[in-house]
Amino acid sequence: MYRIGQVADLTGLSRKTLRFYETKGILDPVKRGEGGFRLYDDRCLRRLCLIKQAKMLGFSLAEIKTIVRYRKTSRPPCQLVRLLLTKKANLLRWQLSELEALQALLAEQLACLDRQLKPED
Repeated sequence: MYRIGQVADLTGLSRKTLRFYETKGILDPVKRGEGGFRLYDDRCLRRLCLIKQAKMLGFSLAEIKTIVRYRKTSRPPCQLVRLLLTKKANLLRWQLSELEALQALLAEQLACLDRQLKPED
């Protein structure tokens, strides 16, 4: 069993974040030791690693909570995760095309300004 400070050190998450995940239902309520200290087990550490990985992939906390809830039904969330990842990939493709269009527009504007600012020979 690990205390909250140890889990924070092991995961790189703040104590506040760990408490937040618990209150929002993303992390199951943890056991309490003497004095009311939160005690985390290895299962909690694995869940926190899953949460961190999902956040790095761009999942929102609401989406992560849905995945966690789905896992509690004993069904692997593969289809759900695949659907969410597909949506993320499509959104990213759209954002990239928007950024490329913006980059082209900026380059065009810079070239125009460079022509205007170029001293005449």
